[in-house]
Amino acid sequence: MIVHCINIHPLAMVVIFKNYVVRNEIFKTIKRIHIQLRTERYKYCNLINSLPLLVQYGYFEKIKEFLQRNSAVGVGVVDNPLKFQLDLTSQLSGAIIAAIRFSRIDILLYFVEVLQLDLEKFVTTKDMLLQTAYYGDFNVMLFIEQLALPINPEFYSQALSVATSRPENFDMVKWLSKRVPSPYRYDSPIQMACYSGNLDMIQWLLANRSDDKQNKIIQFALNNGHLHVVEWLLKNQPNVLLMNSNGKPTMEIDVGSLAINGHFDCIKWLFNFRDYFIVKYKNALDLAAYNGHLDIVIWCHENLDCVTTEKYASTNAMDFAANQCHLRVVEWLNRNRSEGCSIKAMNNIYKPNNPGCVYSRSNQLEMIQWLHVHRSEGCTTELMDNAVAFDLETVVWLYKNRGEGCTTMALYNAAINGQLEIFKFLEEHYSHLPLKDNIFTDTCKAGHLDMVEYLHYNRTEPYWSALTMDAAATNNHFYIVKFLNINRTEKCTQNAIKQTKSIEIIEYLERNNLCLCNQE
Repeated sequence: MIVHCINIHPLAMVVIFKNYVVRNEIFKTIKRIHIQLRTERYKYCNLINSLPLLVQYGYFEKIKEFLQRNSAVGVGVVDNPLKFQLDLTSQLSGAIIAAIRFSRIDILLYFVEVLQLDLEKFVTTKDMLLQTAYYGDFNVMLFIEQLALPINPEFYSQALSVATSRPENFDMVKWLSKRVPSPYRYDSPIQMACYSGNLDMIQWLLANRSDDKQNKIIQFALNNGHLHVVEWLLKNQPNVLLMNSNGKPTMEIDVGSLAINGHFDCIKWLFNFRDYFIVKYKNALDLAAYNGHLDIVIWCHENLDCVTTEKYASTNAMDFAANQCHLRVVEWLNRNRSEGCSIKAMNNIYKPNNPGCVYSRSNQLEMIQWLHVHRSEGCTTELMDNAVAFDLETVVWLYKNRGEGCTTMALYNAAINGQLEIFKFLEEHYSHLPLKDNIFTDTCKAGHLDMVEYLHYNRTEPYWSALTMDAAATNNHFYIVKFLNINRTEKCTQNAIKQTKSIEIIEYLERNNLCLCNQE
């Protein structure tokens, strides 16, 4: 996702972005917003050098500029009217997939009619059909069929299975169904429709494809929280609750998967019908805690001891809840359960790729402070090592209130995440820590110019090399390449030109004769 700015006068934009401090704060704020919203963010230099991204966001004029900028005689030729540089074959493959996923039919038409591209040279017909079936634009499916590509009937069968797994694809399902004989030999369309929960689609498939497999369809619906489908099937489909010849259940249901997804109504329904299923309760309370479903946590606590000997709760419950900053769940567990937690409860709050890190910085610090006061398990240096990538306030609090400190990874993580103020704080208060030998290269790779400048002017470690500029060039950070050229002497290797996707960088490297060394 790209955040679109409000209209600002061009001269005002120039003034704002010439002010380094203001510009930096704007970009840091944008970064925080995207982290909290769990959305992707892209630097402009990466956006304009990625054809799939330009297609995804519908920047038609920029697409044309990209193709014109990357056209040249004799470089990376593919079989179409344009002769493309770099890895344009791969770029075009990604662009076609993006056009299908985001319903950019105008761009697909441009590829076919203006550029005269044979789409099948870049993406197989099967992949085009399956992508369209999954992302659900019926008009794109019709467009692909109108291209008169050779389509194996098996491709339609697989596309039908994919389309029925998406509840919004009803029209496409009816269209594909005409091209797929019954009975179906893969995952039944009826089974997949129960998985997606579209009751109208299920009813239509049962009426029009009655020979397709219907076994365990209630299991598909229940596992994905579609209680309305379960209740309709029980009322209208005889023998939907499959039992073996001895009257024993054959369908397995994992309560944990229902708990983590918050399907409380299905859990309570299953509890009343548990004699008709093989019910698994392992880790159910833990998984409910992971996503903050306190109502399910309490229900498991009150009901599961009498029906199972499986271990449905452990220290993972409080660990998971703390990691995701579900304070109410943690407080309840602390009052009502005896499992407690481990050092993971505090350690993993800022762990990379932890979804809990996107909620808000205040939530995480509040969680840490609560654990500090109410639990004795503590943490290790891992907590501050990870926190430096996110929040100065947390780092300062940990420094003042806990004694674990941090390791050299803290300096590294602050640098590669562009946290200059945190890096300075660590230098001041943990001056004994050395730098990792790849910190300069990886900071250039991440594209944080202010951090690169600071490291250049304030650190004396001999970790700069030609690989440093390679990293900046390979990741299309033109401004860092220029800074390194002006301020340092290491230059780069031939890999800088081979791996960058920026024509601007290629021209700059060649013009300044920078790729002289052969270091790999």
